Amino acid sequence: MVVKSLGKLVWKFATEVTEHIKGGMKTVDVITYKKRMKSCLDCEHYTDTGQCNLCGCFMEVKAKWASSNCPKDPPAWDKK
Repeated sequence: MVVKSLGKLVWKFATEVTEHIKGGMKTVDVITYKKRMKSCLDCEHYTDTGQCNLCGCFMEVKAKWASSNCPKDPPAWDKK
């Protein structure tokens, strides 16, 4: 399990929000969202709180944003 400092988690969240705004705050369609969430739910980095241990984001929100991608290497899903 990857544990990030609070500062890194806040920075990552701020970066995600910035990219979401720069991308016009677009969201993905329902099918893409469900595929993304399935990947997250099956992932070893997904926590009981709905967060990703790699980026600290709440995936039910992040998976909706078209500007977001999975933090795994290689990603389980990419920007749409």
